Amino acid sequence: MWTKLNEMMLKHEFPKPNFKGFMVNNTQAKWNTVRIVYGFRDPSVMMVDNEHTYLFHCNHSFNKHTKQFTRPKLQDEHKVLYL
Repeated sequence: MWTKLNEMMLKHEFPKPNFKGFMVNNTQAKWNTVRIVYGFRDPSVMMVDNEHTYLFHCNHSFNKHTKQFTRPKLQDEHKVLYL
């Protein structure tokens, strides 16, 4: 998929795409591919600040809804239960 994406970008005159980051599910094979194609060619080296997982979005949503729907005095306890 990543090879095809690069080919498509080149075809449409974007020879050096500058992605802001990547978001895939937590399947290790997908992260390995992203790191090999767009990272440091080593699947064990994370692309710091460019990798985003569902965990990031899940935590963001949790914090937003905790503030919105949980009484302030119970928010800390709610966060402990979540973790």
